[in-house]
Amino acid sequence: MRILCFVDLHGDFGAIKKLKNKSKRADLLVCAGDITRFETDIDHILQKINNIGKKTLMIHGNHECSDFLKEKCENYPNIYFFHKKAQFINNILFMGFGGGGFEQSCPEMEEFFKKHKNLLNNAKKKVFITHAPPFKTNLDVLGKDYHGNNTLKNLIIKFQPNFAISGHFHENWGKFDTIGMCKVLNPGQKGRFFEI
Repeated sequence: MRILCFVDLHGDFGAIKKLKNKSKRADLLVCAGDITRFETDIDHILQKINNIGKKTLMIHGNHECSDFLKEKCENYPNIYFFHKKAQFINNILFMGFGGGGFEQSCPEMEEFFKKHKNLLNNAKKKVFITHAPPFKTNLDVLGKDYHGNNTLKNLIIKFQPNFAISGHFHENWGKFDTIGMCKVLNPGQKGRFFEI
């Protein structure tokens, strides 16, 4: 399965146009949040993403309210609001948890993943989608300090997904790292492909 992932569009229609061109080679799109700047022009942005014509799993970032984005996504048949969702697509388990980006721990995230531990332990292929990046990786370093989420890092260590997609820190667009066997990636608004 060939997946095109992206994050932090913040209403950049030029970036959406480029994603549409790239998407011709994708089986699925994954958005890790922050499609808007504080929900400005959200319907126009969602319409453009929907018009790409590919199934898109979408979580909210810190610029969108989860309930508001969920309600809006219901109007667009190609976009699936994926916060606190666990779903198999082509025998790959996708797990989505949106929002945040500033806290180092998140008990709600831990509770959600542990609720699905049987799925996680039995799935042979797994992809995590979060807005916040894992702690102490190339994805969360700013200057000499790390600002990522330690809860997420511990969940990656425990459940070892194949890929973990996140964003939030624009300075780290396009960067990747590994945690054990997991490849962690900030695809940025230009988008990155991965195959699983």
